[in-house]
Amino acid sequence: MQNGRPAGDFRFYGGFTRGPDPFKSSKNAGFGFADFLMGAGAKGGIDHINGLSLQRLYYAFYVQDDWRVTPKLTLNLGLRYDITTGQTERFDRLTSFDADVRSPLSDEAGMELKGVLRYLGRGGEPRNQFDTDWNNFGPRFGFAYKLRNSTVVRGGYGIFYAPMVVLGVGSIGFNSSTPWVTTIDGLMPNDFLRDPFPQGFNLPTGETDPLTNVGYSLSITTRGERTPYVQQWNFGFQQELPGNLLVEVAYLGAKGTKLQFGDGVPLNPVPTEALALGPGLNEKVPNPFYGIIEKGPLSGPKVTRAQLLKPMPQYTSVSRSIVDMGSSIYHAMTVKVEKRLSAGLSLLAAYTVSKQIDNSSSQEGWLDQAPGLLSTHGAYAEWRLHRSVSAYDVPQRLVLSHVYDLPFGRDRAIGANWNTVLNGLLGGWSWSGILTLQSGLPLAISRPSVNNGRSAKLDNPTIERWFDTSVFAPAEPFTFGNVGRLLPDVRADGITSYDMSIAKNFYFLERYRLQFRAEFFNLTNTPQFNRPNGGVTSRNFGVVNSTAAPARQIQFALKLYW
Repeated sequence: MQNGRPAGDFRFYGGFTRGPDPFKSSKNAGFGFADFLMGAGAKGGIDHINGLSLQRLYYAFYVQDDWRVTPKLTLNLGLRYDITTGQTERFDRLTSFDADVRSPLSDEAGMELKGVLRYLGRGGEPRNQFDTDWNNFGPRFGFAYKLRNSTVVRGGYGIFYAPMVVLGVGSIGFNSSTPWVTTIDGLMPNDFLRDPFPQGFNLPTGETDPLTNVGYSLSITTRGERTPYVQQWNFGFQQELPGNLLVEVAYLGAKGTKLQFGDGVPLNPVPTEALALGPGLNEKVPNPFYGIIEKGPLSGPKVTRAQLLKPMPQYTSVSRSIVDMGSSIYHAMTVKVEKRLSAGLSLLAAYTVSKQIDNSSSQEGWLDQAPGLLSTHGAYAEWRLHRSVSAYDVPQRLVLSHVYDLPFGRDRAIGANWNTVLNGLLGGWSWSGILTLQSGLPLAISRPSVNNGRSAKLDNPTIERWFDTSVFAPAEPFTFGNVGRLLPDVRADGITSYDMSIAKNFYFLERYRLQFRAEFFNLTNTPQFNRPNGGVTSRNFGVVNSTAAPARQIQFALKLYW
């Protein structure tokens, strides 16, 4: 486990030089460097990390058989069983969080509070950080049926489980962070850069206190995370045609369930309905934890009204890591045409039209905070707001590849009588290449933002104006806007690329062969532009300022075989 912030992390976004409305972002309001000069930051902190010795065991068992039922029908049958045990730490330095248990802080604060830390392997707690998922059975089924000698129908279905990775999360009390308390209400700076941690550091104590980190944020795990799995299915046919041609048409599908991602989902949000209070959420009110919580953002005499509306107001935030709430769906039709090697030529063409939808492939554009609200609210956890086309959605992709032994030389159709010099120069060459044409990936617009009801797609986009930026505007303070996580109709630049190579073998002294190759990547030098800037309040909104793939590259190689 590495320390990502050993010397501290200090960020400046321009929030304290923004006006006239400090809750509203715009292209011409606020300047991060001006905030830096004042020492008034947006957020930051420093980590205090001890190494962990983690272990997670993975076992898999399977049976498989191919059954030729009839001369025309073959079945492929199988069953796999996967077991990933819960994660443990050699010295029991892991924790989990129970949000349903009454907090020992309740009586002191005069409030009904929920949430305590559990120390694994201690006080009767199990050592495993996660419960072992015992029901990971993955059936596999496939068939191939020969309609006639030149036609075959194929299909299949299977469930595939993903082995759980080892991650150093949930070690509160043995690892910790000290936040930079930049502001209490989002309006006035609190601790300046010249002395970012005036109360000292929140150092790990190694104590098994259920209230460890109270008054700070928690990044926690819950025991019930399940193993992610994907269902895959396909159906298609192959047809052999005259001229050594093979045509295959198939439908492919996949559905991901309980997909996991490492970044946290808040368990301690400000209720969505509370946004109606507007600026009143950031109003300072008496702190019921004053004198009880001794250090950190909640140790002062005042806190914001928003803080006290949270389900667990004794923590600034509670973030659940290793979340199994992702889902995806994929449908595709593929057509493949293959010309088998004849007369020195082989060809392969593959075309795919598809669509993929999910809620977790990329966190670009995730809605995690309403403008004007200092702390995280519940929109992040409302998964319906994140469902969109996938960050990996490619509607169309065409790949053409070829290998051609040019018909020149003593052993070819032309040049059977060439002399040694002429044959050495012009004979025996091979030419191969791959042409790729692919749709661009969908774009993310920073959120919360508002679309005025029109599409941002332009018929002739340029790098200075890739889409119509006028249809977007920042959302009003304390609202979510209406822009989705990824735009379905506006995409980044696609791929148009042809890679080519030419090669020739030189034979000498019977046992030696020298191969020369010249390879050309992106032969046509066609640029592939990167995604444009998607920040609604950025001065470069909609502008492309880089490329996603290198320019033409040429390389030569010699290889000696003996």
